Amino acid sequence: PASARAAMRTWAVALAALARVGALRPAAERPCAMIVDVVLMSNHVSCIVNSTIASLIRLHSPRPRTVHVVVPDALVGACTAQLGAVARCHAEHALVGLSKDEVVSILIAKGERWLQKARSVRKRALWFYQQVVKLTLPLSLRSLSRHFLVWDADQLLARPYASCIDGHVRIDYVSTVDKHTARNTHYESTTRALLGYVSPPPRNWVTHKMYVVQAHARRMLERLCGAAHDASACAAEILRRIPTNADPHLGLSEYDLYAAYMLREAQALVLPQAVRLFRTEPLHKRPAAEICGELNAGLDGFLQRLGGQAAAAAADMIVVESF
Repeated sequence: PASARAAMRTWAVALAALARVGALRPAAERPCAMIVDVVLMSNHVSCIVNSTIASLIRLHSPRPRTVHVVVPDALVGACTAQLGAVARCHAEHALVGLSKDEVVSILIAKGERWLQKARSVRKRALWFYQQVVKLTLPLSLRSLSRHFLVWDADQLLARPYASCIDGHVRIDYVSTVDKHTARNTHYESTTRALLGYVSPPPRNWVTHKMYVVQAHARRMLERLCGAAHDASACAAEILRRIPTNADPHLGLSEYDLYAAYMLREAQALVLPQAVRLFRTEPLHKRPAAEICGELNAGLDGFLQRLGGQAAAAAADMIVVESF
């Protein structure tokens, strides 16, 4: 009948319109990705990094496509020799070309308070540098998947973990708070200066990882760096914009900054979730070689030995303190 043919034509037009909308919608806006790369940044190459990678490959969903490890320039050879079968190694200064002296110079230029703590600032320069290397990864490591995971190299995944739940990207906070995992208010002045707001208190959103949606991360970087599309220039600009009243020892957190941005600017995409963290030796680090002796006996055995402590047994992630 004519009415049926007209109805079919109407449906065809509607479906075609929906298809066009879907085709025009940027791929980076689609929630959750089945292909996810992982980036770890480390000052050393040890079995702890290897165990972290192994835990992510075994327990993270989706399974990482490629694992990238960023290390000091002098350790690229050792990284490739030890981890080359499971990861790609990168020299940190190939990503962001700022020297330690340049970082120190930018920081102590903030005024008398920072200049008076120049010795402490010099010790912390690498720490500040690593924050901006991680923040600018969308500009420096262009082969990364449209969603990628930044993960601390000394944090083992102890339980199955999915970065997306029901089509939403996880933004995690620490569930059990003690003196080692409480919200660090030192980060707030810089997050507010850079974004105009802070991550929602009283929760601690620093869980030593971040699931990065490149489309949103690039928009955040445009706000932080303006027209600076080069990773080194952008990193320098972020360091310059740390306010003078920030703590010279703990003046920036890439994780708190990104969580604050996503929770405000991408509310429909994200899902806040609690995670349980356990630190092996809070404030009492052990030599990496000593811990490696335990880890080399097997990750499962290492986690089971920690399980004698109730907090470790219940943890989703284990931060392995070492030097």
